[in-house]
Amino acid sequence: MKKTVFCVVFILLFTGAFAQRLSTVAVLPFDAEAGVSLYDASSVSRQFSSELAALEMANILSSETTSGVIAGLDIKANDWKNVQKVKDIGKALKTEYIIRGRMIKEGNQIAIYADTLEVSSGKVLSSIKEQAPSAGTIQIYSLCVKTMERVPYPNYMIGKWQSNVSLGDASLVCIIEFKSDRSIVVERFDTYESRNDNSLLYYASGTGSYWFGGHIRRITQFRDKNGNVYREAPVDGSFNLTLNLDNALPNYASIKQERLYLAFGDGRNSFELPVAGLLCGDTPSGIMSYTRFSKISGSASLPGGKGPQPGGEGVSISPLWSQDLNGTVRGTPFLQAESAVVAVEGGVIKSYSRQGTFLWEYNVQANASPYVTRSREAASYVCNAAGKLITVNRVGRELWNLDLGRPVSHPVLVGWDGRVFIPVGADLWCRTASGFPLWHINLGSPVSVAPVLDHTGGLAMVLENRDFVLISQFSAAEKISLDRFPAAIVPLKDESLPRDQQNSYILFYSDGKVDKISRNMGAGPSSRLSRVSFPSLPAVPAVAAGRDKDAAVALRDGRVLLIAGDNGRVLWNADSHERPSEKGTGNVDAGNSSMTYDERGIFFFSRGGATLFNDDGRRIWMLHLKGATAVPGFSDEGILYSPFQANMLNAFKIENRGRNVPRSLYYGPEPEGKYGLGNPPPSPWANSPEKYTEENIIYMYETISRAARTGQIGEMEPAYVGYIMEMTAGLLRTPGYSPVRPPVLPPQRVRLIRLLSYMGSRETISFLVNLINRDPEPSIKAACCEAIGRIGVDPSGEAIAAYNVLIAPDNAARDPQTLIAAVSSTAALSRFSGPPMSTAGIRLLQLFTLRDLPSVVKQQARKELDGLRELGVSRPQ
Repeated sequence: MKKTVFCVVFILLFTGAFAQRLSTVAVLPFDAEAGVSLYDASSVSRQFSSELAALEMANILSSETTSGVIAGLDIKANDWKNVQKVKDIGKALKTEYIIRGRMIKEGNQIAIYADTLEVSSGKVLSSIKEQAPSAGTIQIYSLCVKTMERVPYPNYMIGKWQSNVSLGDASLVCIIEFKSDRSIVVERFDTYESRNDNSLLYYASGTGSYWFGGHIRRITQFRDKNGNVYREAPVDGSFNLTLNLDNALPNYASIKQERLYLAFGDGRNSFELPVAGLLCGDTPSGIMSYTRFSKISGSASLPGGKGPQPGGEGVSISPLWSQDLNGTVRGTPFLQAESAVVAVEGGVIKSYSRQGTFLWEYNVQANASPYVTRSREAASYVCNAAGKLITVNRVGRELWNLDLGRPVSHPVLVGWDGRVFIPVGADLWCRTASGFPLWHINLGSPVSVAPVLDHTGGLAMVLENRDFVLISQFSAAEKISLDRFPAAIVPLKDESLPRDQQNSYILFYSDGKVDKISRNMGAGPSSRLSRVSFPSLPAVPAVAAGRDKDAAVALRDGRVLLIAGDNGRVLWNADSHERPSEKGTGNVDAGNSSMTYDERGIFFFSRGGATLFNDDGRRIWMLHLKGATAVPGFSDEGILYSPFQANMLNAFKIENRGRNVPRSLYYGPEPEGKYGLGNPPPSPWANSPEKYTEENIIYMYETISRAARTGQIGEMEPAYVGYIMEMTAGLLRTPGYSPVRPPVLPPQRVRLIRLLSYMGSRETISFLVNLINRDPEPSIKAACCEAIGRIGVDPSGEAIAAYNVLIAPDNAARDPQTLIAAVSSTAALSRFSGPPMSTAGIRLLQLFTLRDLPSVVKQQARKELDGLRELGVSRPQ
């Protein structure tokens, strides 16, 4: 008796739960038109009525039931366009909605056209079309779904549901809300890939649409493609679903699944997909999916915006490529200009393209320092154990070297205009990208905390005497004393503050303390820096990075925090791949971790993998790596370069959003700012009446020349550059030009232009190109070409464009002296920068050999081409 009662109650629960008010829908017999038999039309009508009734979406008046009524109404074709007639027909049928269809032969296909009409308004709600090779192969279920699209029906899926999948190294979560307008809000939809003990987890969100059809529970047989029953399961309905996901693995960025059967649990607070779930993962053992959902209510949405949908190259944990380095990697791979450089034990550095092509190797003759720096031109700066700093260009050719006497104490840094800052003990050297000395200062105490490039283009560092020191790009120094050594320095920039107070620095200490050092340029030189304490961190910091006015910090326990730069308040904290709850070690240290904070989000890297967070703390993806022997390097193109056991370098494409920053023609992302050397302020001698005398010109030339030769330009650099530009601008009418002043003779201007090249800032390229284009004096044009070649870069292609104009057929001023200088300059640029700069340069040199130019010019061009080929600069990278 008890068993019988249970069965009755069970049935009543499910029957009663669906006993909401159902609309009444009348299905009219389908009309048979040209090429379709009455038998086929009648058969399809019956199947359609039966399937529609089985879905329990409405009270269905079958085609057999309605046929007699319709026959007695004498309905004409045009009556369906008359609103009142439709209302009258609906009243006669005692229905709220009418579905009428017709079948017709169209070529080799049978087409069904079906209209769904609302009786109360007399209007057509939807018109659909289905096609099939024959009447017997028409997709009846699809036809039902489409014709009922606008008909109100009980929807038991409305609400927010969650599904979880537990894995060895992650827990996948799906939170999805089905709304009454048949739209979907995806709060979270984790997608996952696992390969070779490595795993990649993306935290997606998005939107979508769905259709649901429910019925009283019934046992459904599921058959394979051969018609064999492979499972029987109770189902309460089915649904179709389309999702468009942001921040999902590419295979799951767009999900469309049809006829997903579901079975509700008691009270409809849960449901199971008994056959096929929502696809979300890929592992060697098979495809993963969400199959069990529980209803949740009142859940706060997870924070987070939507990023671009992955596209292009496929994001995957499967390596794009692997290379055997034949040696153990020292330090992190160093990335720039779409290629990677690694330092290998034994003093060899090797370079690979983003496609995995071996590009070059260079032996520094002694173990290389673990610090390798790359400039935006892809020049690599590496120091060996003997203290020799070597600069190698993009094709592995040495550009210049410097004997420091001992190895660098911290990484070399590259300034905004290509200048190189070199810390060695208590000394700091500054050289141009071409190796010419600009200045050298002794800091009075060795550097303790590695220098960082700040938002003024200068350096911030801490010395062993606990002085926090700022060094400008021109060697000016400011300092403030600390009472302990910080573990990390994070430069910030708050543009909401007055311009002279925007730059500040967050100091994180190993005991969790936090300080902020503010800089007020309006104060006196000795009091510009001030220090305040911020609230302490909840754990020991390991590594940090900043962007704009906020700082991100990774703690040793694997958490990542975002700190407000104005008051030190923790804006959010979240778990990374190193958190024990995420199968990490929870024991992060600075030597085995790094952070990057850019417009794409906050990246945290360690030997165990990587995690990316949105600015608001939402995880975008999480990577677990097994067997990495060093902290991975991450490129602007979204490729992770990770050294692995057995001397392997693996490249993974894990992020498809490239950097959203301006890029120059040949050298990748533009620097954050400029030093003002392309348009410096008036020099101290701008208004001097004695400025143009031969005696003063000689004096100034010798003064600047001596400073350049001895590397003592320092803080005078803007003044010297301003003076040179004032004296060499000629007919360009720069500020300070006077038509009655004594002329600066071409030989004097040539000597000064050559001095400008020894200061070597890429910011002066535009000025030199302007002289080439507009100054009529050939010797001045030639001197500017030589200077550009000596500087070594042409970021926006201005010089190459100017040299193309020089050899244009309609250019009457094709002076041999200028043309030979342009040839030599083009070759120098190509040697220094390598591809893609050299590709444009070689193409230009070939034009020099083909145009109607003096034979001496052609001969020089052929000579330079031969030299570039011998160096390998012509090879594509």
